[in-house]
Amino acid sequence: MFVHTDPCEEWSCRICQMKECQVRKEKFERKIEWNLENIIRDEKHKIGS
Repeated sequence: MFVHTDPCEEWSCRICQMKECQVRKEKFERKIEWNLENIIRDEKHKIGS
């Protein structure tokens, strides 16, 4: 398992929980809950994945 941070991207605004964001382009929609299924995939977390 590896953990890394990714830079801000427009599509990630909908799952970003940062309240005071200077670059937000989209309204926060919902939190992605981490679980074994989505944590072991080597892809970015997003709504609809």
